[in-house]
Amino acid sequence: MLLYINSLTTIIDNKITSVLFADDVKLYTVIKCQSELNNLRNSLDRILDWSNEHQLPNSVRKCSCIVLGNISIDNVHYSIGKQPVNIVSEVRDLGVLVDFALKFNSHINYIVVKANTRASLIHKCFLSHNPKVMLRAFKVYVRPLLEYATSVWSPYFNYAIDKIESVQRKLTKRLKGCKYIDYPARLSFLNLHSLERRQLTRGISRI
Repeated sequence: MLLYINSLTTIIDNKITSVLFADDVKLYTVIKCQSELNNLRNSLDRILDWSNEHQLPNSVRKCSCIVLGNISIDNVHYSIGKQPVNIVSEVRDLGVLVDFALKFNSHINYIVVKANTRASLIHKCFLSHNPKVMLRAFKVYVRPLLEYATSVWSPYFNYAIDKIESVQRKLTKRLKGCKYIDYPARLSFLNLHSLERRQLTRGISRI
């Protein structure tokens, strides 16, 4: 499939950046004037012609456009053929919710709810509540939800950091012998690091 769509990038305007992933394509560029807007529209027309030639119909209902930054979108209109492309305030990109302000609040809210739900299921469904077993399940089934692609969306506001940390804080408090121990002491007792520290450590290791 990759070999089949590789030629797609060659027909896109060289001032437009294109990214391919499987059978998806993303276009992005900085638009400061009408000519740059026209370049993007022309590239969409070329993609339509290419897809028709290669008998790969576009699914316009799955297409969307997001404008990053606090700028007016009143005059921003795109279409593929005769079908308009939806202008959205946030979009899911490889599992990460990206909003127009690049604040990732929606993504953080989503993964925290999902992680809490999964942690509750583990506590409910596992017959053994042995702390070692529960922590192993947490590390395998819950923590990856909170750490996936953090190099992109890692929060820097305290409220967001605390919201993510609350998942591990809540789960460790339910473990045997940990209910009346404060969070730092629980982490020490369980030989765990906070999620914030894990993220900071990974960030340092990449430098």
